[in-house]
This record gives sequence, structure tokens and C-alpha cells, in this order.
Amino acid sequence: MTRDKISIEYSNKVIYDKNHWGILAHKRDRAKKILHMFYKEGLNPLVFGSLARGDVKKSSDIDIIFPDKIPTYKLEVIIDKNGEYIFAKDIIQATPGDTIKANIYLSEQECLTVPLTRFIKKSFQFYQFGGCLDLDKLSKNERVPGTDKNLILKIPTKYGHNELELKKNELYASKLLNIDLEFILQRIRVLTRRDKVGRTGVFLHENLNLEDNFEKVLKDISDRNSFVRRILMKG
Repeated sequence: MTRDKISIEYSNKVIYDKNHWGILAHKRDRAKKILHMFYKEGLNPLVFGSLARGDVKKSSDIDIIFPDKIPTYKLEVIIDKNGEYIFAKDIIQATPGDTIKANIYLSEQECLTVPLTRFIKKSFQFYQFGGCLDLDKLSKNERVPGTDKNLILKIPTKYGHNELELKKNELYASKLLNIDLEFILQRIRVLTRRDKVGRTGVFLHENLNLEDNFEKVLKDISDRNSFVRRILMKG
């Protein structure tokens, strides 16, 4: 029995110019430096989004995610040990059922994200949806497919990337990105609704002072928020 092939018709084929490759190389060099300072301490964070896919702009952020729960003070010690500085800190939870995350900003364009509660599958698939890479693959100049906020699936090529509209190509995207089809459909619903009614905010967003401890602040939040308290009780 022969397996049916999925016929794909790209909506756009993008070729990067010298300036684009230069911006990508510059931002990736910085990302590798950040990843390496944690990797040498036994941690394995991932870079995600446009930097993993390759479709960067000068204004693109360097976004890094830690897949596992780690005491945040350890990250802050490593940051200080390597001569880096913390620019800002906050706690965020998109919806009551999502993972609660700590964000540590090294600058306006550099953000480290670490889960404060157990990473549920849906939450981690968010990063796979956009594309993510570890230090080893980043050092090998690999790029991965992923989807942007405009629901465009971007597939790296030798000269740039090909674009495919996510809508009507959901099954292909699910297989390519190795994430659940239902998650693909859910992201389409969320981002389509956002285009119609605008961004509605997040369930929880708490700005911290630089001297604040994430876990202590989260405990204080749970004392006054029953939804957060139930999540913390689940571990």
C-alpha cells in the first residue's frame, strides 16, 4: 500500500539578502552566549520563535525557554556570575489553566522564561508551534519550521524560507511540527479571534522589583487567588 502524499502549494517563497543573514548571525551569536552560560551549569534552555526559524528582523526579540522547573535564584546566580544584568522581572499566566511562568529580562529584547508550575503539554506545544532549538543545533546553524502570530507556517530553505498559510494546512503543520492537531486548531481559533476583537490580555501578570524572589511573590499571589492556589497544590 502506498502512502498518500500531501500536496503543498506555498503562498510565498522568501530569499534572504546579505543584511538579513547578518542580523540573524548577530542575534544568534548573542543567543548562543546566553544559552552557553546555562548549558555549562548543566541546564539546557531553548531559543524559540523567529530566531529558531530564521525569519528575523532588527527588532526581533531573543526569546529563551527553560523546559523544566528550576529554582529561579539559581538562574539569577548564573546570570550574575557571568557578568550579565537583570533588566526586569515579571510573572505571567495566559489563562487559568496554563502554566505559570517567570520572565527574566536581560534587556528589552532578551527574555528568559522558566516555568514556576509544571509545564502542561499544551503550554510547551506553544513553543514547538513557533519553532525552538537547543544550543547544539543553534551552534550548527540549523533552522526549524514554525508558525508566526499571523498564522503563517515558515519552512526554512537554503536561501531563506517558504511560507504556507496555516489554515487549510493544519494536518500538514501538525505532522511537520510534531504537535497535536487539536492544538493547531486551538491556536488558529485564538489568533483569529484576536484579529477580530483585539488582544484581551492575560489572566495573571505581575511585575516584580529586581530584588523580589519569584517563588515568594507567587506564594503571596496564591494567598489571594484561589485559581493560582489550586495550581500550586497540584505541583
